[in-house]
Amino acid sequence: MEGGSERSLGRIIASSLILSLPLIFVPIAGPVAATWLGGRKGRRRAVASAIVAAGVWGAILWLLSNNEVSVGDTRVSLGPMVLLIPLVCGGFLAGGLFALGGRSAASVGLVVLAAGIIWSAGELQPVVGLIRQLQPVPHVEENSGPACPENLKKLYTAAMLYADSWDGMLPPADRWEDALKETLADPNAVNCPAVSGGSHGYAMNAELGGQRVSDLKDPGSIPLFFDADLPGPNAHGSVRNVPRPGRHAGRNTVIYLDGQTKSLAP
Repeated sequence: MEGGSERSLGRIIASSLILSLPLIFVPIAGPVAATWLGGRKGRRRAVASAIVAAGVWGAILWLLSNNEVSVGDTRVSLGPMVLLIPLVCGGFLAGGLFALGGRSAASVGLVVLAAGIIWSAGELQPVVGLIRQLQPVPHVEENSGPACPENLKKLYTAAMLYADSWDGMLPPADRWEDALKETLADPNAVNCPAVSGGSHGYAMNAELGGQRVSDLKDPGSIPLFFDADLPGPNAHGSVRNVPRPGRHAGRNTVIYLDGQTKSLAP
């Protein structure tokens, strides 16, 4: 009875390959599901079907890796796709072993899947790092980098002078530019030179408005002012509102409550 319920090898291979077409785009789980669903009624033939599916998709990925695609005006190599072969093939083989049934087959399937994930992840890590380094950044004025730390230091000094006059409390976040007019030595310090027209471009940490400086713990980790992608004067928000990509060679300038400035990637 059990043998009679098994599908033919051809039907199992066909089912696994058809299922793999949409599922191949689902990371890790897709290949596993394709051969498990396709071979679950094939039992002993499930592994053979998984080997065929792994071979077919391994060959497809290898062929694709020898080509290039156009992204804008740039030709990008698909070579890194070859690094996905162990992950994809391991998923197909694991799904076939899971469909085979039994604790031993499942254990071997997990080992095969884990090996594919670890190998591909290790090989892809430097590729991902290189891609991040090669991301284009917007052109900014040459003097915008040094100018921003100086501007933020001026804003910081003005905020501290304001606090000295207001029982140690920082200005209200929703009108901080207005509040600092009397203590800000350089009115142009509120304008980031990299912003179109040089109009504003900085924001105050909204959570600090009206707060007493002495009540805030670990000031070296609390942003006070920062480059922000928020319009108009008196901009306020959180460091989640920084420009992406960064405004200055891919980075943004932040000044913390202890007066230190940092240039950070978004």
